[in-house]
Amino acid sequence: MHLGLTIPAAGLHVLWRASSVCRRTLEALSFAGQALTGPLPPVWGLRGAFKSLLVLDLSGNNLTGTVPAGWGGPAAFPELEHM
Repeated sequence: MHLGLTIPAAGLHVLWRASSVCRRTLEALSFAGQALTGPLPPVWGLRGAFKSLLVLDLSGNNLTGTVPAGWGGPAAFPELEHM
């Protein structure tokens, strides 16, 4: 299934708050080949955002911009093994 969505900067905050319980235990997140466009969400790199995430796959999309600075911090993805 292809989502073909533009990542909405304004709309992410509502979705982000609603998904806080899931984000704490999520180990793999794949949006591979979904034709997503737009920049990467800076909020994903906040401390504790994805405490248990091991795999993040954003390949095969049309994302724009640079990797947000917060994504490179030591607390951004503490368990990440593969991006």
